[in-house]
Amino acid sequence: MNITSKQKKLWLPLAGLTLSLSCYVAALGSLWAVVLVIPMMGFLMVFLLCNGERMSSALKAWLERDGWK
Repeated sequence: MNITSKQKKLWLPLAGLTLSLSCYVAALGSLWAVVLVIPMMGFLMVFLLCNGERMSSALKAWLERDGWK
């Protein structure tokens, strides 16, 4: 099974973001919650860097299709 570049750009950052978010939620109420914000923001930045343009163009096309100007 070959993993394409598009899959790497979507699923690896999304998996990291999901994992860091779940660790953050599990650590709420402790000092670790403050520390876990850093990797969560890092994964969010990487995810948006890789997929932000594609997501915004899809949203724009969807809004234009429904008549939103």
